[in-house]
Amino acid sequence: MMHKLFLIILILFQSFLSTGQISSGKSPSALSDSVEFGGNPNCIYKLTYNPTERLQLFPFVSAHEVWLVSFPYFFDKNIPLLSFDRLAIDSSIFKETAKLTAGAVDSLTDILYNLSYSHQIDSLNGYPILYAVGEKDCYMPRNAILFIDLKGKTFGYIELCFECNRHRESSKAIQTGDFCLQKYNQLKLYFIQHSVK
Repeated sequence: MMHKLFLIILILFQSFLSTGQISSGKSPSALSDSVEFGGNPNCIYKLTYNPTERLQLFPFVSAHEVWLVSFPYFFDKNIPLLSFDRLAIDSSIFKETAKLTAGAVDSLTDILYNLSYSHQIDSLNGYPILYAVGEKDCYMPRNAILFIDLKGKTFGYIELCFECNRHRESSKAIQTGDFCLQKYNQLKLYFIQHSVK
């Protein structure tokens, strides 16, 4: 009886949280949905890839430059701020930018590819606990990582919404690693360290 009561309260609480979020209208393409699973959403550091291996992963393998940018949030989500509709990204929307050094790119790839889920199963009274990382109806991006080729053209990006713990990539080919819970906080601190808020 207590298990059923607990599950009902948990479901009602999750419904309350999801209805309290700002709806984004039309979802951007390749937007990360909330991840629900029976494993622990917390990050652990695992040296999965060394610095050389990380630079061989797309999009870093094709990037001549990597930039961090911030931009204002606009409520109309039917028109994404970052888009390749005109074959170029309008850089006039950026509030702050930072071109990354080789050492800074190394730190960024370490966060993206070596922070991962712990894959530990949490349970309560023998029942697995389901976690959700990110809110499905919440998306207010204000930051992005841009990848620039040798010709100076932006060929890809990772757009980030730190408020909602969500992201999207410009292409499914972009490898981001697992977006475990603390990865968003680590990336937010990384942006702040490079004077991009």
